[in-house]
Amino acid sequence: MRTGRGGSRLRTAAGLVLALLVLGLLPVPVPPVSPGPAGAAVPPRPVRILLLGDSVTQGSAGDWTWRYRLWQHFERAGVAVNLVGPRDDLWNDVTKRHGSGAYVDPGFDSDHAARWGMTIEAPDAPVGDLVVQFRPDVVVVMLGINDLFVDPPESVAGRTTELVAEVREAAPATSLVLAEVTQTWFTTAPAFNELLAEVASTADQPGSRVVVARTAADYNRDADTWDNSHPNARGEVKIAAAVADALSEIGVGPPADRPLPAVQVGPRTGARLRAAARVRGARLTWRGPPGATAQLVWRRDLTRGTRWQRLPRQVSGTATTIRSLRPGHRYRFRLQPVKGDDRPQGRVFSNPATVVPTR
Repeated sequence: MRTGRGGSRLRTAAGLVLALLVLGLLPVPVPPVSPGPAGAAVPPRPVRILLLGDSVTQGSAGDWTWRYRLWQHFERAGVAVNLVGPRDDLWNDVTKRHGSGAYVDPGFDSDHAARWGMTIEAPDAPVGDLVVQFRPDVVVVMLGINDLFVDPPESVAGRTTELVAEVREAAPATSLVLAEVTQTWFTTAPAFNELLAEVASTADQPGSRVVVARTAADYNRDADTWDNSHPNARGEVKIAAAVADALSEIGVGPPADRPLPAVQVGPRTGARLRAAARVRGARLTWRGPPGATAQLVWRRDLTRGTRWQRLPRQVSGTATTIRSLRPGHRYRFRLQPVKGDDRPQGRVFSNPATVVPTR
């Protein structure tokens, strides 16, 4: 077949694009829309993303999780992704068990490969096996903080390099995002994050990108965690934005919008409260809400017409007895949930319960 000058120009242009891709100067393309039957457009295959991590990635009962925030980012951007992995659960921080499904909003792709307490030295399953089973296009790794409690940063960074090699051995074209550990107030965390950048720079190559998610940038222990380690709603938004930015570097979706949205922290729902009369007191019992570690107790004396007053101490568990009440007075109680050091913002209370103490 004769191609002429036009064919020569096409070959030259195609060669230039190929060269740019090989050099890493063009992003990894998202699979394009292809024509279907009768000319109908077939959506691109979703980008498969495996989120490998510890408690920060798994999340706990009553959380959205940063996985949810990342999913919402892609939904808003109209980018088809499929989060993959062997789990879809949360850790129940009250019962101390796995298997919770108590997301604030469960309406998202919640698959993941993260577990409370997991280390990069001893993951639940070899990462190569996960790659073979779930066939991710990208593996997002957020591990290392638990290792740093026992191993120096250099050892943990070396294990991260080995993990990259294990992923590539299982599937050479897989890309990776290495997320910084966010708890930079722990002594060796900043040093590990610096080494993580070196790991990524050394391992990055055109056919299998390795980039760092700057999840520790502007991350604050007091503002962004509920227990000095795990993200609250603000922390979730920051982590997800940093991961989205890193994914955009390798051609998966746009970077996160700035400024980041303002969100409320603390439990989103109240407990179910019951009250029973006691001699000069009241017995309060409650259930939930998911993830709440304690309750603030509020009281009104309806007989005297007092306003709501918060009692000085918070209570944990599922029951408490309030003493030194006036017999025959009608008291109304309500509970305000607390998760760690995060109190709910706005009017998040249990149902009110009324009781008349006896003599």
